[in-house]
Amino acid sequence: MRIKNYEDLTNHGNIKGRKMVADIIGAGMDATNPYNNMFKLMSVKDNKLIFDCKEMESPGDPRSGPTVFDLDEVDRIFCFAVGKGILYMVKAIEDILGERLAGGLAICKHGDEFITSKVIAMSGRHPVPDEAGIEANRKMLEMIASLDLTDKDLCITAFGQGCSGLACLPADGISAADVAYMQQLCLIDNGMPNDDCCYLRNQVDLFRGGRVLRAMRPARLINLIGVGAGGVRRDAPIYDNHYERWQRANLWLPNMADCTTTADAIAMAKKWRVFDKLPQSIQDKLLSNDPGSDTVSYDEYESWNPRIFGVVPGSMGALQAAVAKAKELGLNTYVLAQGSHSEAAPTGQFNGKVALTHEKAADSPFKKPCALFNTGELLVTVNNEKGIGGRNQEFCTAAASVIDGSKRIVIGAVDTDGTDGPGGNFHPDAWAKGIRCLCGGLVDGYTAAEAREKGVDLFTAVKTHGTSTALWELCCGVAAIQDISLSDLQCILLMDEDG
Repeated sequence: MRIKNYEDLTNHGNIKGRKMVADIIGAGMDATNPYNNMFKLMSVKDNKLIFDCKEMESPGDPRSGPTVFDLDEVDRIFCFAVGKGILYMVKAIEDILGERLAGGLAICKHGDEFITSKVIAMSGRHPVPDEAGIEANRKMLEMIASLDLTDKDLCITAFGQGCSGLACLPADGISAADVAYMQQLCLIDNGMPNDDCCYLRNQVDLFRGGRVLRAMRPARLINLIGVGAGGVRRDAPIYDNHYERWQRANLWLPNMADCTTTADAIAMAKKWRVFDKLPQSIQDKLLSNDPGSDTVSYDEYESWNPRIFGVVPGSMGALQAAVAKAKELGLNTYVLAQGSHSEAAPTGQFNGKVALTHEKAADSPFKKPCALFNTGELLVTVNNEKGIGGRNQEFCTAAASVIDGSKRIVIGAVDTDGTDGPGGNFHPDAWAKGIRCLCGGLVDGYTAAEAREKGVDLFTAVKTHGTSTALWELCCGVAAIQDISLSDLQCILLMDEDG
């Protein structure tokens, strides 16, 4: 199990319920490791490199079926990767190819363990980029340029959640501080969803928007992503072919076609009322509409004849694993919402109220004992507060006050990558144990009383977005090993007996 502090989480309060929820969210988190899945997709047999897994294709992929490379006809193979926990995918590629892999570079989040050997690993900050991450992006493009790639070379790209902050190389004239300020302003201070922020990111960058792939041409391309292949935005354009719809709607993956324009970026900034607050260099870049900043269109991308696979399809994802574990524990299961992008604290309060409403209701549609699930990416609009926390921690802390006194409700919420928020030195005990960031929380009906007994102010923790300290002092903060992200996972347990 990736949860590091399981015993501390489950030895107080509603012990039976806490163990069940910890096991459920733990199973969901364990499912996010893509290492074994890579062996279902990629193999070497009879001197041929084969990519073949129907489940990892996007529906309607025009190149559906096995993609086979005769290794006698491939001069060199390189791997380039960006994302949280992406090194597990890279490590699998190294183990499958062995000496056939010529090298490459991978950019992960600070705190990820460096486990690769042939592929250089570098790290950066997420979600707001730092100089280290930007330098890693620069190094990757410099390495690609130095290789003099030809059409007899193969580049395998592996990108996943976390590209929002980790894939970042500001365009000429834009400083690292300016682009970091933009992301802080949009994402954290104003609560802009990641998708909306990508309109701006992609138009002020030298790496994003498919540009990194363009730099690899004319090498052949296999593009891997650390999620399922084919998730489409609700507002995506309608096409008969799901694959085309997905590709034409891509915002966040740098190893696919890009759908953004400078006009889109300006409109999005004005929609969120941040355009006039952006650094002047970014405003000037967006208004210049420089043709040289064009991202990779769908038609250009398709002309390269690439393949793309989603290494963690929905059937193998965190929600499915968590639901399966809940059923194994004898619970009925219900999915309340998928893909939620609401504010964390009020969403936690609402889910707590839902749990209270159905806790003992005889006419409830939820047959108890049961587990209710949500997925997506919650939001935290920080404004000027400086507390250390995260969206899942805030969800749980806010819910704890609502379910105060319940003996049958337990709520857990985690970011499946193992890091819920930027983290920092939120508590000396955690810092001494090497824990820089929590990945979520686990609370029950006893948590509020425990907080009062210990002098922990849950209201202030939520108000200041400083939930990490409060949850850690209450042994309710989940610490975990970092991995790739399959979004947030929330589980609400309704027991049929007091715990």
